[in-house]
Amino acid sequence: MKKLDTVPTIALLIGILLSAVATYVSYTLELKRAKESFLFNIEQVQIALSERLRAYELVLRGAAGFYEQSEEVTRKEWASYTTKLRRDGFITEIQGIGFAQYLTPSEVTAFEAKVRATGFPAFHVHPTTPREQYSSILYLEPFDERNQRAFGYDMYSEVTRREAMHRAAITGAAALSGRVELLQEGEIVQQAGTLMYVPVYRSEVTDDSDAGYYGALLGWAYSPFRMTDLIDDIIRGWEQDDGASIHLQIYDGTSSDPAKLLYQSAVENHPLPHHLSANQHFEFASREWLLAFHHKHELKAIGIQRPLLFAVLGILLSIAIAAYLQVATRLRVRAEKMAAQLTAELNRKQLEMEDLEARWRYALQASKAGVWDWNITTGDVYLSKGWYELLGHQPNPNEREYSTWSDRIYKDDHDQLKQTLASIIAHSQPGDDHFENEYRMYNGKGDIVWILDRGRVVERDDNGRPARIIGTVEDITEEKRQLKQLRNAAATDKLTGLPNRLYLHHKLPRLISEVVDKEEFIALFFIDLDQFKFVNDEYGHDYGDAMLIELAARFKQVLRNNDVLCRWGGDEFIAVIKSNEFIHIETVAKRLIEAASQPMTMHDVVLQAGATIGIVIYYGHVPMVPEELIRRADKLMYKAKASQRGTFLVEKIDV
Repeated sequence: MKKLDTVPTIALLIGILLSAVATYVSYTLELKRAKESFLFNIEQVQIALSERLRAYELVLRGAAGFYEQSEEVTRKEWASYTTKLRRDGFITEIQGIGFAQYLTPSEVTAFEAKVRATGFPAFHVHPTTPREQYSSILYLEPFDERNQRAFGYDMYSEVTRREAMHRAAITGAAALSGRVELLQEGEIVQQAGTLMYVPVYRSEVTDDSDAGYYGALLGWAYSPFRMTDLIDDIIRGWEQDDGASIHLQIYDGTSSDPAKLLYQSAVENHPLPHHLSANQHFEFASREWLLAFHHKHELKAIGIQRPLLFAVLGILLSIAIAAYLQVATRLRVRAEKMAAQLTAELNRKQLEMEDLEARWRYALQASKAGVWDWNITTGDVYLSKGWYELLGHQPNPNEREYSTWSDRIYKDDHDQLKQTLASIIAHSQPGDDHFENEYRMYNGKGDIVWILDRGRVVERDDNGRPARIIGTVEDITEEKRQLKQLRNAAATDKLTGLPNRLYLHHKLPRLISEVVDKEEFIALFFIDLDQFKFVNDEYGHDYGDAMLIELAARFKQVLRNNDVLCRWGGDEFIAVIKSNEFIHIETVAKRLIEAASQPMTMHDVVLQAGATIGIVIYYGHVPMVPEELIRRADKLMYKAKASQRGTFLVEKIDV
């Protein structure tokens, strides 16, 4: 009795220990979630920054092209061009868009005279220190009081600007300068600045040397940026949401040198974080920046409430279990007396079952089914002659072990079948004695056959658990083969050999359910071929069919073996990918588009297609039917096609 009294105490101690473990695991998971959210937010900043700088590069390339294609650009024409860009919303928060002319020493005097003749009698190139190469800011719109401070300034005279201008001139690519103080800055509120340059050439560059590039150089289209204005505008929407708790600093270069600080968000009096901080290297236009992020409210972001709830509930549950065990020990003696009475009743029923078993076995001897008899208590297994004949094995009377049957089960079905039998043994109740299973086994030739196995509990132990089970087996291999052929034919596209939309309608609900409450997501790609109708109309359906077969093979090579690819209809394909990395989805989309755009030769005719893709990413946080995912991806595809073929658009369904 004393031993029984120690059980509640031990249970209480174990419960408290498990509560501590659960609290720690919960805290670890919350920390992981907070880190993932933190990293996702800073990734959005990098994407937004890259897209905005790329947009400004395109604006400058447009300005450079405008200048190169004109014999002479007047100040009025330059102002009109840049005003239209601002009115159309292409440029908003940048300081301006300008043109700086490249000059040799012999050209400076004539250049100054020409500019003075246009209404600027005091114009001169400054600084006036003699040097081998000059430049002069000629146009900078809007030409307001702030930007007029830079009129005539030779940016090539300053080392930081000169490095970027030289890099742009000899590469033909856009170049971003290091940290500078813009001439437009006032004396009260100053911001760090940077400049973007795109070279403007008067003719083709025929010599790869520096002299060849500068010989063809007219100047640079450029824009000065006030970094605080630029970054605040880019991340304004982000800061209103999760970003409000994240502090950002941007440094010119790869180290956090205070002298190279380009930008920092508003500083608040919060302790520095320990877990939620990250340094990200950002590269654009051959310039590298260091983006330093840290969270200002770490405990709030991690969500400490859930781990504390686990601790409190775990302790309370442990106390309740200990109390329950205390009561249970007192009821044990009473239960033992009742068990003795039940044993007598079970013995009586066992005699009845023996008679029934004898009649049943006699009837099965005349059939083609095999019979097995499993004594769970001893582990002995009886296998009838028909059982051996059914599987093509030689009867062996000495084989009476459980392994005689289990060793012949097909490996992929073995674990699931054992779990099914364990569940039957654990949960079967009187009156619920029958069960039925289908699984595969190896026959005497080593081939795989399908088995229909029916069984019944014929004996139970003192606790009412199954102690003996008898069953029959039948060979259903042929029925399985025919059913599989019918299903495969119905779910396969005859032209490409890919699964069809019927297969996807059966597969997609299961994929959706697999990401619910998981850290993974599924991405559904709706792929539409861009030039397929032209190929059909121009060369005929045989060429169109051949193109579909070739592109189906290419798409399969891009995807992984466990990804789903089906032909939706006509020139439309759908791919479904399970992942936990968004960058993987973008990579797959680009590879699919690249695979579709590669030319193919058919009967000496070179054909080239293309693909436009709409992608829906589903995280499993909201209920969603497969048809809605497909509809959204289809709509995104048409939106991408209307904007620019051969691209993709992505929509995330999160909350």
